[in-house]
Amino acid sequence: MFIAQSFIKDLLERVDIFDTINRRITLKVKGENGWACCPFHNEKTSSFSVSRQKQFYHCFGCGEHGNAISFLMKYEGLDFTSAVEKLAQENGLQVRYEGNPVKRNPEAPRLVDLMGKAQEYYRSKLQTNPSALKYITDRGLTAETIEKFGIGFAPDNWRNLSEIFGSANTKYLIEAGLQREGKNGNEPYDFFRNRLMFPIRNVRGQVIAFSARTMTSEEPKYINTGETPIFKKGSEVFGLYEAQRFIREKNRAIVVEGQMDVIQLSQAGFKEACAPLGTAIRSEHVERLLKVTDHVIFSFDGDNAGRKAARRAMELTLPLLKEAQKASFLFLPEGEDPDSYVKNYGAPEFEKLLSQAQPLSSYLIDNLSEGLDLKVPEDKSEFLSAAAPLVRSISNSLYRSAVLSNIAKAVGVNDVRVLAAQLGVSLPAAASAPDRRFRGGFQPWIPQNAAHSNYGFQKRRVAPEKNVF
Repeated sequence: MFIAQSFIKDLLERVDIFDTINRRITLKVKGENGWACCPFHNEKTSSFSVSRQKQFYHCFGCGEHGNAISFLMKYEGLDFTSAVEKLAQENGLQVRYEGNPVKRNPEAPRLVDLMGKAQEYYRSKLQTNPSALKYITDRGLTAETIEKFGIGFAPDNWRNLSEIFGSANTKYLIEAGLQREGKNGNEPYDFFRNRLMFPIRNVRGQVIAFSARTMTSEEPKYINTGETPIFKKGSEVFGLYEAQRFIREKNRAIVVEGQMDVIQLSQAGFKEACAPLGTAIRSEHVERLLKVTDHVIFSFDGDNAGRKAARRAMELTLPLLKEAQKASFLFLPEGEDPDSYVKNYGAPEFEKLLSQAQPLSSYLIDNLSEGLDLKVPEDKSEFLSAAAPLVRSISNSLYRSAVLSNIAKAVGVNDVRVLAAQLGVSLPAAASAPDRRFRGGFQPWIPQNAAHSNYGFQKRRVAPEKNVF
């Protein structure tokens, strides 16, 4: 099933691009157009123009341009379908679809509404629970940060939500992952109890899941909503909704390991921070971030777990980088995480570390050569064997050539093409000088005076016949 082309046309005719963009960035009217600093690149003067008459935006600085749909896709990191659906929702229109219908949960809107109401309930309970409020403020979080991330508290009771929503909603509470079915015929019970509640929002700002943190020594420290019709853990990024505007402004995303790292960094001024959900980063997470920014900085702890996470991030990111995109790696001292580091050393020191983050191409060599002596043939062979599949996975041919060149320098190989052949890596064809040798036919034009015969063409020279006798 896909969105009807006739609806897309109707939508663009009925939507005012000026209002759509002005809800997200403030436009100043000059003449017939609205103007602002471009949200897609850093600039000090307003070169971003929005035409109400043409229903079109254009940046005279970076060249970004398009209609209301393409703006939402770029600004909020949405795919085409999601951008159309959001634009239609904002303007009170019902999307028309064509083709065979895909299987969609008809209760999804109801589940989203339920999750939103559950978040409001948890937020209200945080304000009335002195111990939970003290715990979170002792962690250094301000009221503004608590409000921004919608942090709440689930009381230590087995059936809080049943009392709030009633038995008629039990089915949906279970489907949304807020309750679990009781064993041996017992009543359903709340999944989250006596924990701080961190809502997980999609890029539209809708609450689709929760991450719950214990305030005691209970294990596990965090428990998350399981897979539901509205939540796929492997593709969601915690804090991305809150961070996406700042990611565009700074043209970088800081990827950390935990939710508290995201929140503390945001409070310290690094509002472009976010984190994958679950224990490991996935390609879906990286793809989503690269739709919003051209620079992803992975900031991991300096322990073994952090280094394993970095190696996985490297392997996943290499095939996804497109032209002008890059990734960097920042390793904190052992025993530190972003949360503790900004508390202990301050935001300026963390910014200094970010500026010194290691480029992906350099990290690849350091990681693969760790413990090896590249002057020793056996170690060199082991290094190249590990590097070959990673280099082959790079889809950007120019970047692949640059990485291979760095590897050649590291192992002392002068001819990059020889090394590429050995590793089974394809390189762009080398540019060759034009062959100007005469191969018969007309000669190139040679300027001559008007009196010259043959009108500028040289007479073709014929080789003397060989003496056959």
